[in-house]
Amino acid sequence: MKLQNFIFRNLYQKTFISFLLLPFSLIYYLGTLIDSILHKIIGNPVFFKVRIIVIGNIVSGGTGKTPFTIYLANLLSRKGYKVAVSHRDYKGGFEKKTSLISDRQKVYEFSNYACDEAQLIATSLPGIPVVGGKNRIEAINLLCRTFPDLDYVILDDSFQNKKIIADYKILLFNATGGYGNGFLLPAGILREPLKNCKKADCIIINGKKRLKEIEILHQNVLQGSLRIEEFCDESGNIVELSVLQNNKCALMSAIGNPHSFEKTITENNISFITHFAFPDHFDYQSDNWNSEVTDVLNREKIAFVITTEKDFTKLKRIKKEFDVVILKVRFHLANNDESFLIEQVTS
Repeated sequence: MKLQNFIFRNLYQKTFISFLLLPFSLIYYLGTLIDSILHKIIGNPVFFKVRIIVIGNIVSGGTGKTPFTIYLANLLSRKGYKVAVSHRDYKGGFEKKTSLISDRQKVYEFSNYACDEAQLIATSLPGIPVVGGKNRIEAINLLCRTFPDLDYVILDDSFQNKKIIADYKILLFNATGGYGNGFLLPAGILREPLKNCKKADCIIINGKKRLKEIEILHQNVLQGSLRIEEFCDESGNIVELSVLQNNKCALMSAIGNPHSFEKTITENNISFITHFAFPDHFDYQSDNWNSEVTDVLNREKIAFVITTEKDFTKLKRIKKEFDVVILKVRFHLANNDESFLIEQVTS
């Protein structure tokens, strides 16, 4: 957790270290600029008959892309459209080998080889096909061959992809971290300059805090949030909020923005002794973290370990010496913003 706090302090605030890293940010920017110029000169982006919706971010770290992808896919499906989702499957078994993870009937058994986010999308969207693989052109072609009646393909985490012509682009920011200290990687959390927000058709702020700088840059800024749906144990039984509020708890996560997870917990009047915050996409089957965590739990007499749905896709497959409580959240837009978004996307 000390490492997480160190990173948060130096990437989300302007510190001596972040200023020290600015020359490397310049090198990073020049690299992305050259890449962009080359794509404009020799690139040949592909157009698809199916409508392509891109969801992404220009910051490094969690912004809520996966919950929003699930929300948008469900929203379009409820409106009667045929939808599918493409996920890169970062560090998953299908990242380099494009494969369907689910179809309109079932989630495939081998989906366990996919990364945590791809698994979560597939299990959260029954009846909506999900494909894993970093080659988005292959992924879209596979979906269109298998489901020729598709209206939309949603590309999760693909804003920087220059090989595909998108019909609608959506950028997400987390209200907790915003755009950090405003510097590019590695001095800050920006993947590209903040002015590139203008490339998006719409921006979603995940959280209650307004980001006025973003609103100045873009006219279509919508506000949404992650709402707690329920807490449940590993068998799916509901765990009452009052039980968690009246017992010693710890948090466990391997996500892009652990501070956002903490904020959600504390906003519901749950206090926690410690947060076992691992790096994003951490492989829970590695190292000796299990026994170390158990020692802390026993020493502090912690009754519940609360984790995210994303983390549970991995934790449920390993042998551990403690049980976890899963926080289930769902993304929501205000009614007016939802109506605006669906009108924009389907027009």
